[in-house]
Amino acid sequence: MKRITLVGAVIFVLAVIVSLVTAMNMGEKSPKYVEGRVELSGDFNAESPDYHTLFIIAFDGDSPTPMPYGAIREKLGVEGFKGPMDFALTKERLLPMMVNPDSLPPRSFRLKARLDRDGNAGPDQPGDLVGTIENIPMGATNVVITINRRIE
Repeated sequence: MKRITLVGAVIFVLAVIVSLVTAMNMGEKSPKYVEGRVELSGDFNAESPDYHTLFIIAFDGDSPTPMPYGAIREKLGVEGFKGPMDFALTKERLLPMMVNPDSLPPRSFRLKARLDRDGNAGPDQPGDLVGTIENIPMGATNVVITINRRIE
């Protein structure tokens, strides 16, 4: 009788574990708006340790307004930017900047990657290193943003 009870308890515990793992994997996951990597032009490699924050700023590709849809901030540490860096824009990762955060995401994006010395969000400042890419459709993968220009 004890053996049957022990077998039943083990089966019950296994069933609970399987149920928990299944429930965690079935949660709603946001689609990736855009996925890719940020690269630094060779002209700026020697300067990369001076920049400790990377911003990836997303704009509605169909809107002429300068207001971003959202942004990601990555702290780079004391070493600064260390070569290509992968990114993924999702609903959870983007810090929303639009007036209505419940609005639908854009159908296409204009993206800007900015290496920033002071780490403060806002407009580009003299000395920031930037790269932009346009006409990126929702769901695009393997997008490459090359940082290739200094703000004067």
